[in-house]
Amino acid sequence: MLQAVTFAVIALLTVIDQITKYIVVLYLKPIGMTDFIPGVRLNYLENTGAAFGSMTGNTVLLSVITAVVLVALLIALGKKVFSSKILHWGVALITAGGIGNLIDRVFRGYVTDFFEFTFIKFPVFNVADCLITVGAVISIIYLVYDIVVSIKKEKAEKAAKEHNDD
Repeated sequence: MLQAVTFAVIALLTVIDQITKYIVVLYLKPIGMTDFIPGVRLNYLENTGAAFGSMTGNTVLLSVITAVVLVALLIALGKKVFSSKILHWGVALITAGGIGNLIDRVFRGYVTDFFEFTFIKFPVFNVADCLITVGAVISIIYLVYDIVVSIKKEKAEKAAKEHNDD
């Protein structure tokens, strides 16, 4: 059941990402840029690289790497290898975002980016990037928490053992 819900959520989020990009290509590409809300504008950008403009022009390499990682993540999600549901859903968000951007690379030759902060210097991004970022933050916070809990547990067990040895 968890796998079915997970894959349905991944599919839904991927569709939402692709719909936003379709709308951006249809309406924003012809004008290039427009104000959206205070501090954020919509700025049409074709990104042939990875995050923050790195690896520009390496669409094929990025597509292959992304596809391999996504296959591994989908297998892991399908086999329920993540013992924590928090980590499971963090990885699911990363997967949905990765699929959204992979679709762009394969079918367009670039990733469509369009959200731009005007109050700070930050790269233009899209819905898939948001999914990847939120999923990564959730996963990292959980993993750090899990490490801290494990260290505390080990210390408590060591202290209890030393107390029992006395």
